[in-house]
Amino acid sequence: MLKIKVEGLEGLLNDVDDLIKHRIPKMTALAVTATAKSLKDATEKQLAVVFDRPNRWTLSSVYYRPASVGDMNAYVWFKDDSAVGKGTPASKYLWAQIHGGPRRFKRYEVALQRFGVLPSGYYTVPGAGIKLDSHGNIPTGTITEILTGVSALTGMSDTEFHGKLGGYKRRKKTTANLFVVKQKHGGLVPGIWERSPETGKEFKNVLARQTGAYSSTPKAGFWYSDKEKKFHSVIQGRAVRPILLFIKAPQYTQRFPFYDWAESFVNTNYQQFFNRAMAETLAYHKGKGSRR
Repeated sequence: MLKIKVEGLEGLLNDVDDLIKHRIPKMTALAVTATAKSLKDATEKQLAVVFDRPNRWTLSSVYYRPASVGDMNAYVWFKDDSAVGKGTPASKYLWAQIHGGPRRFKRYEVALQRFGVLPSGYYTVPGAGIKLDSHGNIPTGTITEILTGVSALTGMSDTEFHGKLGGYKRRKKTTANLFVVKQKHGGLVPGIWERSPETGKEFKNVLARQTGAYSSTPKAGFWYSDKEKKFHSVIQGRAVRPILLFIKAPQYTQRFPFYDWAESFVNTNYQQFFNRAMAETLAYHKGKGSRR
């Protein structure tokens, strides 16, 4: 009877067992993590393509959580906290752009609704009279001035904070000329408007002018128009410009189909990351074995 003995079979079985139990899970976790990190970097670049002049907070809002042998899932999403501790997190203000439909209320819109300035269910859009930053957003300081001017900022209505020692001080020069229109009136649509600081002084590119009340006899608080042959209210007779306009829920189209885009990215790139992790892991163990 011929007896055949295979040398090293026990060691081979041990290597196979180690490969199945330890190396493959490790390679998989490494590949999933590498894919997630690459997806994060690609998403940041894609945001700059999809959106017009996104700010640095938006571009740096993507994060990923690595996988591990104990949890083979890696996550890529948008940060749930704001960059400076206030404002709206990217996961919220990008929601409508990713899913479509109405956007969520911004924090200052919630404040305007709470104080009865913005009608329930309405949103705001920038008016022609407001100055936006280089990214097309309303600066934080401007939002504070608007909330102050329409008495919608808790503890700071028509005031400015000058530190703990200075306290709150009135600043009517910059906020007293803001007023709210809740129903369409003449040339004014619902929104927050600003009067020119001085009677008779006109804004550039004025979109509307309040004619106001008039009287047949002159009295304090009115001015006379030679052209129209009547008196107008001094307060209402100023040039005005829109700061924020009130609109019903805006419907957004899906500008960035993140889920479909991410799934396509993973399907295209995961295999190469797994192959790389496998080659590196096997090379490491082979070198480790040659040193024994």
